[in-house]
Amino acid sequence: MIVWPGHLAAHMPKTGGTWLSEALRPLGRDRLNVGHAPLRSLGHDWQAECYRRNPGQRADITGRTLVGTIRDPWSWYGSLYLHALQGGPRQRSELLAYGDGSLEFREVLYGMTHPTWHCIHEHPGVVWRTPASATLDLVSGIGGLWSWATRWFYQDDVGDWLADVLLDCSQLRTAAEELVGAPLPLEPVNVRQSGGYASWYDPEMLAWVLDADGPLSASLGYRSAHQPAASSVVHLAAA
Repeated sequence: MIVWPGHLAAHMPKTGGTWLSEALRPLGRDRLNVGHAPLRSLGHDWQAECYRRNPGQRADITGRTLVGTIRDPWSWYGSLYLHALQGGPRQRSELLAYGDGSLEFREVLYGMTHPTWHCIHEHPGVVWRTPASATLDLVSGIGGLWSWATRWFYQDDVGDWLADVLLDCSQLRTAAEELVGAPLPLEPVNVRQSGGYASWYDPEMLAWVLDADGPLSASLGYRSAHQPAASSVVHLAAA
């Protein structure tokens, strides 16, 4: 987690959080050492858990705006797949689990948009590792891996948002500067919008994502693979 004046940022992988951390460094921000730990996995009293893991942390995290970063599901699946494909043996084994033995993007995407209990429980994050108890998620029709991850990172067990604001990855610099109230010196890198992965999808694959993740993605402003978020800042209290 990243701490800067008035705010605390959680980091869902493949949504620009690494850039945000580096961009905020000149502002003298602090860091809470919880890695990619989803808020839900820290428990309902996640603030106390942050303190327990960071006994020397002086930053007062209470009363801050809790910020998260998100990305449209079509681009997120492509980025997650590419990152894991270029990773080590563990990441590739995760892809094989979702691809039912195949590393082809089409097969992996089908597995990620039609997740089984085994995949979510045994291979929850592909690029992050965290204990998962996903039975309730799957029974309640959580959708694809993108929906599961977004809820796992930013919602509690009953579906209430723990985050106050989500920043859209494709407009992350603008959104972050709006919250910080100051220009950020670092240019975003390795952040591709949906169009960067458009050639990876055929109509059937686009439909898989829409069917699996459409309800949540639409509520956050994503209507299709070719339409960016309606706003770079999603205020969840009003969503």
